[in-house]
Amino acid sequence: MRQRYLLQLSVWMGLFVLSPSTSYAKKCWKICVSTKIKFERKCKKILGKKVCVKVPSAKCKKQKELCLPIKNKVKGSPPHDNNAEKKWLKKLPRLTAQDLQAGDILLKKSFKDSKVRIMQTAYPAFFTSGSNCTSHAILYLGNGMVAEASGEAGKTRIVPLHTDMDVVVWRPKDRQHAASAVSVARWIVGKKVKYSREHCLGSPFHMVNWGPLSKKRHEQITKRQLPHKEMMCSEMVIFSFQGRAQKPLIKLDAKFTPPVVLEDYLYRHQKDFQFLGFLPRK
Repeated sequence: MRQRYLLQLSVWMGLFVLSPSTSYAKKCWKICVSTKIKFERKCKKILGKKVCVKVPSAKCKKQKELCLPIKNKVKGSPPHDNNAEKKWLKKLPRLTAQDLQAGDILLKKSFKDSKVRIMQTAYPAFFTSGSNCTSHAILYLGNGMVAEASGEAGKTRIVPLHTDMDVVVWRPKDRQHAASAVSVARWIVGKKVKYSREHCLGSPFHMVNWGPLSKKRHEQITKRQLPHKEMMCSEMVIFSFQGRAQKPLIKLDAKFTPPVVLEDYLYRHQKDFQFLGFLPRK
């Protein structure tokens, strides 16, 4: 328990590093100030000490994606409370393995403490529409098989569909993107890419916006060149949807996007992805 709070403290202190001293935050700060948007402090008690960060109190009118708005949850997205989310899952349409199609994104729901869940406490409820109960991202390949970057196995792999996981399912609406994602995922696994704990645990300290570095990695994927030899689970799924030249379906920096932020992106891009429902464990 103490390790969990120490990690939370380090993450929140990392948010102080991402203050207006960085170029990204400076730009965000200037835009919000220019549109007369006030900042307010959000505080949290950790190890008996009050830790605070400054966040904008409303959306910026111009380039609003540069600032992190409060109460930014999408209607219908999961609650940020274990018991509430369990109730939410029970209300969702129930799926079976026969309902899945190649290219579907499976997001595992876990209510036990894990390194991924602890890391994702850096993304509080006002930050994202995703839930920190979303602890793993998987791509369904069809015929009962999935591709994943597994922390347990320490590598990317293709395995039968897990029957011991509770997952929610998202489907790309464009079947060409779905087919491309399956192809890229198989190629990544074929390159024997290992699992990256560094990318996972380091993600709260990096921005995930669609910038020059993320575009460069996308171009490498389209040319079937590995950006790096290690990936975390959501990173592999995102790269799979960036395999079409000049047509990435997910515009995020795959390297530092954890499952909670991927889920947030899917909720905000329902023109491209359809939420299907809940596939419970057997």
